[in-house]
Amino acid sequence: MTEQEAADYLRIKPRQLYNWRIGGHIPFIRIGRALRFRKSAIDAALARLTRGIAG
Repeated sequence: MTEQEAADYLRIKPRQLYNWRIGGHIPFIRIGRALRFRKSAIDAALARLTRGIAG
């Protein structure tokens, strides 16, 4: 996914995605100057960040 697609998927602003990326919360791939995000990696990161939900 592109940065915009990842932000849309997460329903956050691109700036928030940037902050999470810089903070090491969301993994990404750099291809030349472009950044790409794997949906599976985003889902795994969300699972790690999720708190207080009993399952």
